[in-house]
Amino acid sequence: LAFYSQTQQPCWVPVPPYVPIAVTDALINVGFRIERYAASLIATPVPEPRDHSVDVREIGREERDEFLDTINLGFDQNAQMLAGLRRNQSFWCDVPEWQLFLARIGGAPAGAAVLSIHGDIGYLAAASTLPEYRGRGVQSALIAARLACARIRRCTIVSVGTDWGSQSQRNLQRAGLTIAHVKTIWSNRERYPVAQNY
Repeated sequence: LAFYSQTQQPCWVPVPPYVPIAVTDALINVGFRIERYAASLIATPVPEPRDHSVDVREIGREERDEFLDTINLGFDQNAQMLAGLRRNQSFWCDVPEWQLFLARIGGAPAGAAVLSIHGDIGYLAAASTLPEYRGRGVQSALIAARLACARIRRCTIVSVGTDWGSQSQRNLQRAGLTIAHVKTIWSNRERYPVAQNY
């Protein structure tokens, strides 16, 4: 907290419900406040994925840039930032624990997602859908593909975090994940209002 105060940078701190009140008191004392609520969901055993009409498959290095552009545009990033984001995220294909998935509708990229596997634990990481394909089952298909991969890799549990009450939470619950807890996300952005960048 001292580092972020000295450098006047925004910072986000997830606070699960079991954290002692002394932690939240310390956050308040240095200018943090609750910014949003997030749900942590889990499933054990890993549920069987449902069939979906959206074509989803794991990508290789040759599709890296298409994957990165899709996931970033799906997170509503400005198209002018794509080259820099590609440069900063180019290592994603080299992380052995990460599997990258690209969803297509009619052959065109529609969404993208990441599955991170550590031992027998799978984490459904970043996922987004391009604006023009939202509401067409892309996220449900990406969830199903990652659950299938987690089962093949013998994961005994999968977890994920998402905004509380969001469409993402509803999609995950439909796929068989249940809420483990709700946490608060604290931020000092009011004091250091720098735009958040994914």
